[in-house]
Amino acid sequence: QIKTNIINVLLTEKGERVNQPTFGCGLKSILFENNPSSNEIKDLIQFQLRNYVPEIEVEDVIVSFEADLHLLYVKLIYSFLLNGKQDSIQVNITQNSPCMNG
Repeated sequence: QIKTNIINVLLTEKGERVNQPTFGCGLKSILFENNPSSNEIKDLIQFQLRNYVPEIEVEDVIVSFEADLHLLYVKLIYSFLLNGKQDSIQVNITQNSPCMNG
């Protein structure tokens, strides 16, 4: 369930959820920004997950962006606060659709 919650936060555009206008990272919209900052993307992801998936602690966020191909790779390494177990997920976002691994 937590992995699904993480994916929802990463892939939801801001304003997409009724009564939760600040929910979501809006990563797909970042594909079309000029020179998006990896640090800003990392900060956005960490902020959103802290607020909407408080059951985890983010260990690392690895962001890679290929502007000419409109590809955004995000790898998230996190641990569960309940038992300390570590897990990861990778989301590859293109202008057509996201792909998930993990």
